Amino acid sequence: MHWTINQNSDQKIINQLSNELSVDTTLAALLVNRGIVSFDDAKNFFRPKLEHLHNPFLMMDMDIAVKRIDQAISNKENILVYGDYDVDGATSTALLGNYYSRLNQKFEIYIPDRKKEGYGPSIKGFQELIDKKVKIIFTVDCGTLSFEAINFAKENLNTSYKDLTKKIIFEEKDLLKEK
Repeated sequence: MHWTINQNSDQKIINQLSNELSVDTTLAALLVNRGIVSFDDAKNFFRPKLEHLHNPFLMMDMDIAVKRIDQAISNKENILVYGDYDVDGATSTALLGNYYSRLNQKFEIYIPDRKKEGYGPSIKGFQELIDKKVKIIFTVDCGTLSFEAINFAKENLNTSYKDLTKKIIFEEKDLLKEK
């Protein structure tokens, strides 16, 4: 594997960071390319704290999503966590499943078969979930344009789907709206 490192970074900053952190200049260059230009920046990057995270309510309609999650938990609705089969998808799925487990919340986990279903949500996957009587679906790490599958879920479940990258919002029983 060959990596190409952006050479547009200031070599003086790279050398200074390399010395401050006692790391190779290659690693320092990668950090500088990510906007990490000081010891404190590196400390926050490698040892993050909750107060360093962005406010999740800066995401569009997060308040609506939180209210719906609270409603599902209060009503003991069967929740589905629909994950992706790669490492970050499986990890996200496990973390959310662990959270619901700690709440004694009824939930299902679904990770599609890559060879049979491909990437992202599928009608086959959603149909299995509908058969299990899930009431709400959370997709994790499934950024997708699987409109057919999402529309199928909309027609059969109380669903809300967001693809934040494209700012496309599906709301319960509404038509597709672009914002």
